[in-house]
Amino acid sequence: MTLDVLALVLAAAVAHASWNLFAKPAQGGAGFVWLCAVAGTVLYVPVLVSRSRSIPARWAGRRWR
Repeated sequence: MTLDVLALVLAAAVAHASWNLFAKPAQGGAGFVWLCAVAGTVLYVPVLVSRSRSIPARWAGRRWR
């Protein structure tokens, strides 16, 4: 296992544990879930944009049925 993969697995574990830590006292309210979804979107959109610009599209020549 490379260090990149290990770092991603550990980051996912921390993200999951922190979600559980914050969700437990909130008692599953819809507002809290909505707020977490918005926060996740705000955090991941810059990563998505930067990754989409650095990786060329490979699916341009494929035929879709």
